[in-house]
Amino acid sequence: MPRRKPSIMAALDSWVQSDAYHNRHLLGDDSVLEQVIKNSEDADLMPIAVSAAQGKFLNLQVARKNIEMAGLSTRIEVKVGSAAETLPSLGPDHSFDFAFIDADKVNNPLYFKEAQRLVKPGK
Repeated sequence: MPRRKPSIMAALDSWVQSDAYHNRHLLGDDSVLEQVIKNSEDADLMPIAVSAAQGKFLNLQVARKNIEMAGLSTRIEVKVGSAAETLPSLGPDHSFDFAFIDADKVNNPLYFKEAQRLVKPGK
């Protein structure tokens, strides 16, 4: 009789399959994205796009370099600080097309409320 996978492994397998599916269908070939991924790998960052363990100053340095490589440094403003303090201080001139929240779970209700306030239809 085959051994059952622990539920955490089954969930991880499901996530990996879902991520691969969505990336395949939502992301086209993008030479800048490939450069950004290579830049992150060269900086020894984990291949996971969002990682709390790696969310330190090195990520900020790499992010700024990636933004510059993508030619977006005049369109992106990097804010550094506690999101619980920074998000409420953003006014209507700081709106977003999309918000992805992967942060400390305790403050997720605040982040969600602020994301609702700040997300506007894209242009």
